[in-house]
Amino acid sequence: MLLHQERAFAERWYSRKPVTTTMGVLRVIGVILSLVGLALCVLLLTQTTRQGSAATIGFALCFAGLAVVFYCVPRLTLGIRAWSLRRSENRCRRRAKKFFRAADALAPYEAEYDIKGELLTYAKGKDGKWQHGWHRNLGTFRDRGLALQSASLTALFRRPSSFLPAVIVLQTDPAWLGERLREFSIAVSSVSSAFSDGKSSF
Repeated sequence: MLLHQERAFAERWYSRKPVTTTMGVLRVIGVILSLVGLALCVLLLTQTTRQGSAATIGFALCFAGLAVVFYCVPRLTLGIRAWSLRRSENRCRRRAKKFFRAADALAPYEAEYDIKGELLTYAKGKDGKWQHGWHRNLGTFRDRGLALQSASLTALFRRPSSFLPAVIVLQTDPAWLGERLREFSIAVSSVSSAFSDGKSSF
């Protein structure tokens, strides 16, 4: 689910018209300036002595290299994007482990959730003893929150663009909570968060 949010952010970022337009304009300007610099260096080489030609050749090579780099910006951007997504998977794994560290330490235990009005409450029971875990006001998520659900987990984000969930609910029946969240005009989506062989499927 965390990786789903990061990938959604990347898709939004790279598809934004101001970003694509700015990158395109900067690429054209970079290529033009590099070619102008290269042309000036070539012109200087025809007029300078051997003593000054070494520095001019160095500048010419730099401008030629910059022209190639600016020309290949779209391909480089795709490579950087793919590398970033590969890194984000490991980063999301580490974050997920932190979220469930307390639950792993307490397991096995029972969890009970209840919704009264706008208040979602959580209680945990172990060895016949129960105690209040936390409570959250679902009204703060109304009309802007996002809930991602799997068979045993609901992650509630304050906004569709949020990276980290504000509420995590462990449950065996996501339908009950999903219906209640929709009553608060919270968007609910089903996301598979299974990882296998280093690859993720959504």
